Amino acid sequence: MLPRITVIGRLTRDPELRFTESGAAVCGLSVACNHRVKRGDRWEDAEPTYVDAAAFGGLAEALAERLRKGDAVMLAGTLEQERWTGRDGSTRSRTKVRVEDAGSVILPVRRDSGGTASQPRQRPTDPWQAAPGNDQPPF
Repeated sequence: MLPRITVIGRLTRDPELRFTESGAAVCGLSVACNHRVKRGDRWEDAEPTYVDAAAFGGLAEALAERLRKGDAVMLAGTLEQERWTGRDGSTRSRTKVRVEDAGSVILPVRRDSGGTASQPRQRPTDPWQAAPGNDQPPF
């Protein structure tokens, strides 16, 4: 049994749709997942984690048509180890998410350390500001 995973983040590039020799659609995706760390009395963005993913068939075509770089997404699927031989003859590998379900998400506004807000395209207000005393990170 392959491990199931859900990834929430923003696309780092436009989806890449291609077709196999047999005509099956494959959509390559790359997602940046940010997390927050508490430094003193404030939360700050930490280094992002980048996740590669691939969707197949009708889902691949739908994602390639509807998503663009910067969109906030949620991808659910299984982790798979991909192996190949590099041009130099070495064996290479990477872990990838085989997407089975996907959707758009609305991420909250975050305040950076300088006190300015970086606004996502989907939502104009900061839901975390409505909860005074909330010391939990948004994600």
